Amino acid sequence: MVVGVVSMFSKASEIFRDEWKDKKILFVVTEDDIQEVAKRLIGRELTEEELYSASKGVEAGLSNGLDIVLKTAVEDAVV
Repeated sequence: MVVGVVSMFSKASEIFRDEWKDKKILFVVTEDDIQEVAKRLIGRELTEEELYSASKGVEAGLSNGLDIVLKTAVEDAVV
């Protein structure tokens, strides 16, 4: 169960409670991950505003393709 409003960057223990707080997290994209890509692509880290925009892009990209990724992962795991 998610607790309240989730800020842009949160720790799992701040987001989940009850039975959800002990769930294993299988994949995480961190601020450091995005900043490393930014440094490679544009030679600098993103500003807070750019980071927020990038996080929305990551969210949209993962949301749209997550079902396909999970289905493929399960199928590949059992082959």
